[in-house]
Amino acid sequence: MSHPYSRQALISGTKKFLSGKVISALLTLGILLVTVRLLPVTEYGAYVTLLAMTEIGRSLAQLGLAWLTARQLPEYRLKADGPRLIRFCRRVAVWQSAALIACALLFAVLMDAYLNWAGLQAFRPAAWVFLGVFLVEGVGRFLREAVLGPLLLQGGIRASMVGRQLLYLVALLVLWRLSGSDLTQLSLFPLAQTLAQPGGGLYAVVLIELIASVFGTLIAMACLFRFCRSMRGLQGEAGWTEPSIREQWWLSLHMYFAHLLTLLYSPQALVNLLQKYLGPEASAVFGFLRTLNDQIARYLPASLLFSLIRPKLVAVYVNGGGTSELSRLTNSAGKVSLVILLPLVSVAAVFGDDLIHLISGGKFSDSGYLFFGFLLCLIPYSQRLLLETAAVTLDQANLCKWGAALGLITLPSLWGLLHLGFGVWAAVIAIGLGHVLFNTFIIAGLKRRCDYAFDWLNQTKLILAMAVAIIPGAIGPDVSVAVIGAGLIPLLGYSLLIVGAFAVSVLLLRPFTAEETGLLKSLVKRGASTA
Repeated sequence: MSHPYSRQALISGTKKFLSGKVISALLTLGILLVTVRLLPVTEYGAYVTLLAMTEIGRSLAQLGLAWLTARQLPEYRLKADGPRLIRFCRRVAVWQSAALIACALLFAVLMDAYLNWAGLQAFRPAAWVFLGVFLVEGVGRFLREAVLGPLLLQGGIRASMVGRQLLYLVALLVLWRLSGSDLTQLSLFPLAQTLAQPGGGLYAVVLIELIASVFGTLIAMACLFRFCRSMRGLQGEAGWTEPSIREQWWLSLHMYFAHLLTLLYSPQALVNLLQKYLGPEASAVFGFLRTLNDQIARYLPASLLFSLIRPKLVAVYVNGGGTSELSRLTNSAGKVSLVILLPLVSVAAVFGDDLIHLISGGKFSDSGYLFFGFLLCLIPYSQRLLLETAAVTLDQANLCKWGAALGLITLPSLWGLLHLGFGVWAAVIAIGLGHVLFNTFIIAGLKRRCDYAFDWLNQTKLILAMAVAIIPGAIGPDVSVAVIGAGLIPLLGYSLLIVGAFAVSVLLLRPFTAEETGLLKSLVKRGASTA
């Protein structure tokens, strides 16, 4: 049997992962566009609010179990026999399901109070269906991301996610085609009487989402069951000791507390503070730029390929690679993320205003430097996920808890900056400061405890390459009027000039070692030959 975390397995998983991501992204965009057109403004606002509550609920119910599976599943897959591997998968799935059920029961008790507080009493039937979405989709997402992901079962993840989104989109299109924008006139629909009531359109959309979530979750469960059947005869490594339940919960709860602490100064919390102290215009600008920032963050290599990189890092360490090999691979992944991110930061530094003007249709002009600030925050964020993985792999999850607690310093800093008149910049600075404090603490802690080596020199070279790339745009002619008047083409031309300057700077500064360069070339060639 081939090694489950070999380079070939990683390349195969990457191809399936990326194809699934592309298809899922297109389907998600279609769902967004259809839903916006299908629902009246008030119902769409209620949909977004209830959807946000389900995301908060999942954060409260996750208990750090995703980090437990990220750390332990690759080790179980490499070291344990079949029955113990299957038992571990079943155990974490039961734990997560129980936590989701408990949270759903709590939400059910508080439902009426929340709806009254939020002014959503008219959408009570839809809210109850959303409770089902929260529970079913919570299980499905955990199976996809926290169980199938560390096992590199990317085919199952792709089938589950694409199946869910495809069913969701097709059902919405059928509903839209039959009813136009007025769902109350869809007399042939089985729930016509319900649809005729206020909020009936939202009820139909949420019901479709529940059905799609059930479908996607069943596919993920089927994939996991098939994998477990194939592992029944797996022979484990002699002498390997299974971590105790107490050790597993120790890891989970440390990461859970770290996550809860981070939520206190997350962008979601900061936008509420801006709404209260600076008004809706400030929160609107912040929210718009944060959405763009989140989309970019989601497609950085460290984020996009996280479900592939993380199990590979763990597998290398537990298979004898040690701290030095873990450090090398983590640093390599971090530098690849920066190579993708820093040209975008350079472009935003020069043409941020023009870019935001075009994207927002002029609604958020003169906020280009804020966008640049958001992208600067992504520099430490692009390393944070990898450092968390290194800490968990080295059994130093408690560092993440204290690092997240250190980030609470950003709250008084935010308060002070707001009173000094920094406006929206106060929140952007607070976000960046939180990431920097967390990363610095983790790097210092891992260096002291485990002799983990962070590649400061070569990452600094990449930052220097970004600074050099900004120069051609900064000293060039003022093209703002031309860009706004002529459209996207001039902006793309000048952006390519900046990207080219960055690429030349990287070649001259040589931030990648010869071994890393050879590995990247081999991955590209092998991927191209098998495409």
